[in-house]
Amino acid sequence: MQPSAPLTPIVWNGAGWSGGSRCSAQGPVLGRAPIPANLVVPTSTSNYSFAVLMTDGQTVVQGQPLARCTTGGAATALHLSTPANLYTDGTLGAHGGSGMSSLGGAIRLGELVPGAPPIRHALKVDLDGAADYWPVGFRWPATKEDGYGPQRYGGQVPALKMGALLALPASLNLASLNLQTAPGRMIAWTLQNYGAYCVDDAARSVFSIATELGPAGAVTTQFQQGWGYPFSSGVKDSPWAKDIATIVANLAVVDNNSPASIGGGGTPRQPYAPPFSAVGTVAAVTALAANTAVPIRSPSISCPARSSSRSGIAHATKSASAAPLAPRAIGTEYSAAVAARPPTPPTTNSSRTDAAPWRRSISQPNRPIADSVTNA
Repeated sequence: MQPSAPLTPIVWNGAGWSGGSRCSAQGPVLGRAPIPANLVVPTSTSNYSFAVLMTDGQTVVQGQPLARCTTGGAATALHLSTPANLYTDGTLGAHGGSGMSSLGGAIRLGELVPGAPPIRHALKVDLDGAADYWPVGFRWPATKEDGYGPQRYGGQVPALKMGALLALPASLNLASLNLQTAPGRMIAWTLQNYGAYCVDDAARSVFSIATELGPAGAVTTQFQQGWGYPFSSGVKDSPWAKDIATIVANLAVVDNNSPASIGGGGTPRQPYAPPFSAVGTVAAVTALAANTAVPIRSPSISCPARSSSRSGIAHATKSASAAPLAPRAIGTEYSAAVAARPPTPPTTNSSRTDAAPWRRSISQPNRPIADSVTNA
């Protein structure tokens, strides 16, 4: 978003995820942010978390769920989180299921197109809480789980709580997966080297991957134009969807991810991104990200994974009785983020413990692919 964009009111709307319209103002003004007049975010039941980088180039305003149903009109949201600073760790934000950043983890424009370099930051995903998340508690860097979690979450693996870091095991030879598409191989590389954080409940049987959508364009549009098939897809609708199903069946929880061993213990598999340059006023860019998060200078979102030097698969015996994942579609879920530039990516570490193999932790591995869009 440009600093000259109109300072737009963000007004309270209580529809949330009830299915009611998010379009109308139903309460007080929660805050104001510079939002381009042409950015329209229709009403939905998706999570639509958003992050807005203010004109000082540092302050990040986040909230959920965003709607802006008419060109130039007011935006609406159910809540805003405490403003963050782009130059701090960037861990926390407005994802209602986890308290994690709305910005970090989304796939940005230009990151998943032909010829693009590897995505060098952790991703973020929404899983189906009823099938995947352990009912009690959450894990770092999440600060909470959904209030209904104890009653509605139904996962089989204690390690797979809200906030969990998922990754392809370091010992896995990616060539052995026989992935058929270039974007599938790109995602697999990132999931082995950086992983993906669980930030919200998709509340449906999909794998929801956060991506960017905004005035500058949409990752999903770029994806279809570049590769010839849709990002959001049914289980067997395309080679891409089949690749994602294969990847998901091999994911594991990095059980030793913590503030003391970010990405797992040991040596990072990839170098850390350089720090931001000197603080200054930055022209922000407003965009929507579909359940992908933007890499941000954050221990949770930015740190590289560690290459596992141990074979420890914690909770494997506890998860062994879980049924294989059933097919699910690939989908997108929208959230909004306004960022001047991508923040710092983390990687996983060489001594990480890949805890619970996803194929044993989730009862339905093959699901549609969904795009959880972040309004950025």
